[in-house]
Amino acid sequence: MQVGPEIPNSYYRVSVKALITDPEARVLAVNERGAGWGLPGGGLDWGENAHQALARELQEELGCNAEIEMQPVLIAPAHAHSHNQHVLWIFYRAHIDPKHISEVTQADDVRFMTVQELKAKEEYYEVTWESPIDFWAELQALIAR
Repeated sequence: MQVGPEIPNSYYRVSVKALITDPEARVLAVNERGAGWGLPGGGLDWGENAHQALARELQEELGCNAEIEMQPVLIAPAHAHSHNQHVLWIFYRAHIDPKHISEVTQADDVRFMTVQELKAKEEYYEVTWESPIDFWAELQALIAR
């Protein structure tokens, strides 16, 4: 979706993300087609609800089905400078069997990593977004629960 140079403050692209953790309290991250590392998920397509969109995204990025919890665990507004776009991230806990992850064209790499490792990779890939909340602290707190 193309957005002009001026974005109304009320316009947000809705994106759903999966918080998938392992017993070592690491998060599952994907490197989506060389675009950098992040939690699996993506934007809602027209007519999808949040769970349908996240199930589709996980199938595209991980090649497997997931059990997605009903209630979101975090809702975070952000601004993606690289796309000149406001984004509303909705995070859901999801559960998968890592043995069912299969090679797909949507992701160059998939691995579990600590929040600190993911943050460092985002900085390495120069992902330019900001949020009015302390996203990394919120993510770490969710994993600790």
